[in-house]
Amino acid sequence: MYSPKGKPGLASDCQVGSPSQAIDFNLSHSGDLAVYAVARDCDVGVDVEQLRPIAEALQIAEKFFSAPERAELATVPHAQLPEAFLNCWTRKEAYVKALGDGLSAPLDSFQVSLLPGRPAEFINMSGASMNEKEWLLRDLQPSPGYVAALAFRRPQRRLRIRNFTTTTEAAEVISA
Repeated sequence: MYSPKGKPGLASDCQVGSPSQAIDFNLSHSGDLAVYAVARDCDVGVDVEQLRPIAEALQIAEKFFSAPERAELATVPHAQLPEAFLNCWTRKEAYVKALGDGLSAPLDSFQVSLLPGRPAEFINMSGASMNEKEWLLRDLQPSPGYVAALAFRRPQRRLRIRNFTTTTEAAEVISA
């Protein structure tokens, strides 16, 4: 099945005795890493970026980030600029992917935290289609040298994060 804007999902109506439930998923990749998010009856989006210098970070921010985000980014020490920029980018991208609107949702219509070391959160969603109380934004630490974020609607649910490598699996369960 597809959302009205074309986001794919899975219909799960084959369970006897249970109501139909949609399974939402999202994925992102960067460098040698892929991140997947899967949820039942919950809009979900994920984004990952490999940390790297971005020569045009401030110009990209001018085009896509909100005015408060651009002002905050301008105060970040040069050495932390790639992480701050990618924090903002992955958090915004995860949210618009969860909405299923792609980049038709203006990235400057809402504000997220971006400073390195600060938890992922929505600061202002006045121009966005939902308010911040309905959504949860989480940082993911998939691997050293990467920045990732997960956005999902906030109903009471458990969040299970699993890291898979070629030789090990680690799981972390977080109550949302």
